[in-house]
Amino acid sequence: IRAELGVGLRTLGMDLSSNADGGLTNYLVDAEAIAQTLEVGVGQALGDRLVVGADARLAASESSPGIDYPGPTAPAGKIPFRTFAADAGVRVGVRARGAFELALRVGGHYDVFLASAVKNAGMLPRERLAGATAGARIDIAPPASRFSVSARFDALVVGQRAQTAGLEDGPTSTARGYWGGLTMRYALGGRLSILGAYDVARATTQWTGMSVRQPGATSTHRTDTAQLVALGIAAEL
Repeated sequence: IRAELGVGLRTLGMDLSSNADGGLTNYLVDAEAIAQTLEVGVGQALGDRLVVGADARLAASESSPGIDYPGPTAPAGKIPFRTFAADAGVRVGVRARGAFELALRVGGHYDVFLASAVKNAGMLPRERLAGATAGARIDIAPPASRFSVSARFDALVVGQRAQTAGLEDGPTSTARGYWGGLTMRYALGGRLSILGAYDVARATTQWTGMSVRQPGATSTHRTDTAQLVALGIAAEL
């Protein structure tokens, strides 16, 4: 059983374009937020090579003053926001040479973007993305080394993005996404380690139908990217 707690900086980007003109349907957003992460994983060896496990991960971030909206389609202003994401899954894999573990994983993903107020400067909607994921895990932990490395990758197999009623970019949407990460640990002694982590995420959403936020737009596409750099501590039980 391993538990990891991290604190770091998260950068967020949104690139939205549509088939209409207007600042609410064609824009670029960049913002930074302070983030906290918590991950718990459980693994069990079944025989010499087969390994099964389960894991859950929570990540929250907050940004203030947040996103700077300069106008002119709507009044200029700041948009403070918070994000929350949760992942959980099960995995099965094999262990090789006592140091490598490769596993396949299935699970679920849920995350939300929460502007501080529904009536914000840029009319950004609050959003929820949820769905099923599939991916892989690689763990490298040489028995004689204080260093260990874990890498992860997950892709959204089936998902849906929902927006604040009255601020939708379209009545129907198709969502795609992936999440990846790399964690390096250095054992301090006993069961404690310090860690450094880098996570990256990319999601795309295609809306079809008339936009509520910007009448005239009937096809809207947005690409969201996020990066997280964190330092923390890990404990094994």
